[in-house]
Amino acid sequence: MEKLPTRFYTILTYQFFHEGFLHLLFNMLWLYWVGRIFLDFLKPRQFHFVYLAGGFAGAILFALAFNIFPVFISSISGASIIGSSAAVMAIIVATATLVPDYSIRLLLLGDVKLKYLAIAYIILDLIGTASINAGGSFAHIGGAIVGFTYIKVLQNGTDWSNLLRKSLS
Repeated sequence: MEKLPTRFYTILTYQFFHEGFLHLLFNMLWLYWVGRIFLDFLKPRQFHFVYLAGGFAGAILFALAFNIFPVFISSISGASIIGSSAAVMAIIVATATLVPDYSIRLLLLGDVKLKYLAIAYIILDLIGTASINAGGSFAHIGGAIVGFTYIKVLQNGTDWSNLLRKSLS
């Protein structure tokens, strides 16, 4: 984390690397399953914006938490963040905010509404802020905040993803 000023690009690149095969597999499965639902209702540009903004927010909340809360002071120098979990969380929460009563079938659980899936995921991350992977949980929460906020702002008529629109000039 202390190298962030000279390696500022990591706020983007960390989202595309993972710590092992299972980390990558589960992130990509959730991104595929929930991302398809997202894309049934919104545009690819909006998907890309939420994904990237969720990853950025995850990295920022991670850095803030490790620099604000005294419990992390001893581990700041070794703190690292990796994986697309914050970005995937942004997509999950955005989709659950957009279509909260949309149901998906989960093995052993049956049909579950997206709003309950997202709430459970957020609760697990809130609990996780007191665990060994507190940084990851803070990152997920950052992504969740972006996903929720993006959809609420979009429903009020402002599309932040227009920042990614190609200029015609």
